[in-house]
Amino acid sequence: MKIVIAGNYGANNLGDEMILEGLLKLLNDVVPDAKITVLSSEPKDTKKRHKVKSLNLFPAGFRSYLISKEKTQKL
Repeated sequence: MKIVIAGNYGANNLGDEMILEGLLKLLNDVVPDAKITVLSSEPKDTKKRHKVKSLNLFPAGFRSYLISKEKTQKL
C-alpha cells in the first residue's frame, strides 16, 4: 500500500514533527509493509529525521510560494 502524508513538515516546528513521528509509528504498526512518502518543505531533513521517502511540498499560498522561490534562487 502506498501512503502520502502532507502537512506542515520540514518547517522547523517541533510540534508538527512530533505529530508526524507519532503518525509514522502508528502507520508502521498498522500497515508494516506500507510505502510511505512525506511531502515536506525540507525533504532532505524530513528523510534524515524520520527515515522515510520525502518529496518537496508544492507551495500553497502566496507566502509559501515566495519562500520556495527564495530557496530555489539560493541553489
